[in-house]
Amino acid sequence: MKVYLGRIICMFIFFCCSAFFYGTIAPKQILAEDEIPLSQLESTVNRIIDILEEGDVEKEWEQQKQRIVPLIDERLNPEVIAQRSLGRHWRDISDEQREEFTSLFLQLLKDTYINRLRSYSVKSDARFYEQRKRGDRAIVYSIVRKDQQEVPIDYRLIRIDDEWRIYDIVVEGVSLISNYRKQFDQIMDRGGYPELINRLRDKIGTEPGAE
Repeated sequence: MKVYLGRIICMFIFFCCSAFFYGTIAPKQILAEDEIPLSQLESTVNRIIDILEEGDVEKEWEQQKQRIVPLIDERLNPEVIAQRSLGRHWRDISDEQREEFTSLFLQLLKDTYINRLRSYSVKSDARFYEQRKRGDRAIVYSIVRKDQQEVPIDYRLIRIDDEWRIYDIVVEGVSLISNYRKQFDQIMDRGGYPELINRLRDKIGTEPGAE
């Protein structure tokens, strides 16, 4: 199946893997009863694309953004994303600090994602060609074709009740979560939690208590 590049980017961004499953990936037809992770992602993406295709993007962007954010929220797993991105430092901070970090980090992810999504105006071919499930984990594999190049994008999901939620995105073998974890490790080792929070606030332009 083919979608626009915006649809691929919509499934969270961003971009950036430590492998959860290994092995050679070969395209194959997905059986209907096994399509749940893929179909849930596609449903969310299609709703986002419908919003983006409404009216004038420049004039209506803020309104579109307000409608897109809840759709992103329903497809992410904030707790898993936050814990895995902070890695070994997660156990060293309090529950209150975990809540603060999760809120700021997710805001940064969504802001970066939405701004990146907005910048894509050229249509590109993309294909979801396989998904693999193991218990409550799944990976959906895709390839984006742009400018005569093929870019593999893998989506890692975890099942919460009946919903499949993204906890990592891997682009050309680079994991979003692993990439952030390396950066956060350096900041935490150098300046501790206060330094990390200050960096996040600077990135999203908020003051203490504003979020």
